[in-house]
Amino acid sequence: MGWIGGKKPTMNTQQKQTDRAALPLQGIRVVELGTSVAAPYGTWILASLGAEVVKVERPGKGDDARYWGPPFWEETSTMFHTYNREKRSLEVDLKDPEQVKKLRRFIADGVDVVVQNLRAGVADSVGLGAEQLTTELPGLIYCNIRAFGAAGPMREQPGYDPLMQAFSGLMSVSGEAGRKPVRVGTSIVDKGAGMWCAIGVLSMLNARQQTGRGGVVDTSLLETALAWMGFHVADFRATGEAPKPQGSGVRGIAPYQAYECADGYLVVGAANDRLFGKLAEALGHPEWSEDERFATNPDRFGNLVQLNELLEPLFRNAGREHWQTMFNELGIPCAPLQQLDEVLEHEQVEALGIIQRADEGAMPLIGPPVSFDGRRPSARQRAPALSEYNDLTGTGGRAFCAGADLKERKGMTDTVWIQQHAVFETLGLALMDLQVPLIGAINGAAFGGGMEMVLACDFAYAANTARFALTETTLGILPGMCGTQYLPGAAGIRRAKEIILTGRPFNAQQGLQWGVINQVCEPDQLLGQVFDTAAAIAANGPIAVREAKRALNHAGRGGIKAGYRIELDAYSRVVPTADRREGILAFNEKRQPQFKGE
Repeated sequence: MGWIGGKKPTMNTQQKQTDRAALPLQGIRVVELGTSVAAPYGTWILASLGAEVVKVERPGKGDDARYWGPPFWEETSTMFHTYNREKRSLEVDLKDPEQVKKLRRFIADGVDVVVQNLRAGVADSVGLGAEQLTTELPGLIYCNIRAFGAAGPMREQPGYDPLMQAFSGLMSVSGEAGRKPVRVGTSIVDKGAGMWCAIGVLSMLNARQQTGRGGVVDTSLLETALAWMGFHVADFRATGEAPKPQGSGVRGIAPYQAYECADGYLVVGAANDRLFGKLAEALGHPEWSEDERFATNPDRFGNLVQLNELLEPLFRNAGREHWQTMFNELGIPCAPLQQLDEVLEHEQVEALGIIQRADEGAMPLIGPPVSFDGRRPSARQRAPALSEYNDLTGTGGRAFCAGADLKERKGMTDTVWIQQHAVFETLGLALMDLQVPLIGAINGAAFGGGMEMVLACDFAYAANTARFALTETTLGILPGMCGTQYLPGAAGIRRAKEIILTGRPFNAQQGLQWGVINQVCEPDQLLGQVFDTAAAIAANGPIAVREAKRALNHAGRGGIKAGYRIELDAYSRVVPTADRREGILAFNEKRQPQFKGE
């Protein structure tokens, strides 16, 4: 019984079954060289959309955000839990050249995206900078999130969210005039930079589909903060006057702010003349719409002090619910200022299903604010414990399983190439002829020869994060190990042609649907499924099992030995071609091959 896919997962955690196949970034692999909020938030967005994210952390301590508390949950700050769900933690000492070398090899072996927000110069100094990695790996997408940006005299200075709120002027327009400076209550600059990171990465992934090339995405906290200041900058250019804080309101719109009621505050947004007319009538003063001080929005904002002197006493006469009921019936936008306990208990919030738990004992947190075809990506995994993924050589709980290392075939003659391929074909036949059943457990990516090994197994169980592909035709060669013979029997001839002739990857759920995979489960449940099947087989008569396997192989794969000879003959015709040499060269150079049909 065999294992395909690196370190075997443990069975001590039962996670909720999740169909990741529906997520748009399924199959994308991301490495985060990140700390604090900006990069972790950006990669959380990518992870929530289905990407596999590995978070690189300092040995022994990890991300500073682990200690940003109280409050803490299970000895880790709640902030870290919020921004690091759906990830795995990998300890790497960036001062150790050997560990960095392993990390670079890990990135080269199938990582699509690197996101970093380390202190300026650190990534470059250890050989993990954008120029270094994208030169070596042209298909890689690399995103820098800096403090003050990539250019200018302050480009190497560190920075945090409140510094940027102050430096950009954002703090000067927050709060109330004449009061002490007020920071926006959430890390709006950090999270905004993380969003621009995700937007940039998604844009580059789309471009890579067309060009085959990756590239470098740059954003920063300062640029993000300046972007939030967009209309304030326009105001200043138009008037020459520095904008002032507006409290709960917004410059240029009135009434558009919080008003104190008998039991709290209600924000009212009568943002145009029609809505103001409705509001004035509801409050018993329809004549206000004709008052020259309030007839138009510019009039109302210009006379906001006088307008509020009329409105405020009226609102204090009744509670929020009274005004909400009245205004909702009239279509006047309004909302109560709620405390967080009120927010989380509100029926509207509950109806959205945005509060999610990764598992039964996990902290309920806010999920991604986006749905696809009416389905919100569900929480799959808690924030990782430090060093949860510490196996760079086998990539921890998931692995990349392939056949031959094409780098080792540089300079190989056509004759030796064909001879080596014959060994793989013989291995495929030997696996088929094993007297005991062979069980494949796939917890990573099985491409090329790795996929052929899956097909040679009698049973194939896959984690729901697993990916598969027979990519040989994209390299100008053919599948080996009898892959062209096994696949039609499992998936049917039409599906087999689609998989082999396009070389496109597919996920575990697709493999299950097509008959390539027996069962799909959570990674932590995979080994249990394998053991259950093995125990069921072992409980039966060994001779009966052996003979039944032999008979089934004859029924389902009766022509496979003849097919082996056909496959090997076809391979011998492909190996001497210029296309095969170009395909392998392009693979090693990390570029798109230029096939000429010769």
